[in-house]
Amino acid sequence: MAHMPMQLGPSAALAMTLAHIGATLASAVVLAKGEEALWLLADWLRPLVRLAAPVSAAVAPFPSLTAANSPLRPQPRRNLRADSRRGPPAPTPTNV
Repeated sequence: MAHMPMQLGPSAALAMTLAHIGATLASAVVLAKGEEALWLLADWLRPLVRLAAPVSAAVAPFPSLTAANSPLRPQPRRNLRADSRRGPPAPTPTNV
């Protein structure tokens, strides 16, 4: 069954066009006034929110670490193939 496009009468088409124009104008007003409204809301809420003051704590100096006394030592390289030359194998008497 083919979908048939719906034909609107002239009054319905005019109403839809006017509704779209109104929605466009309303969106423009909201976008124009949106930032100002957010700043007003922030100013209104600011007295309600009390931010904690930063606290400074005494920090003990870190001991200097060297490779000899480091708790993290590099692990030996395992499960790695030995470096090999790239390319086809060199001709030897067994594979000539």
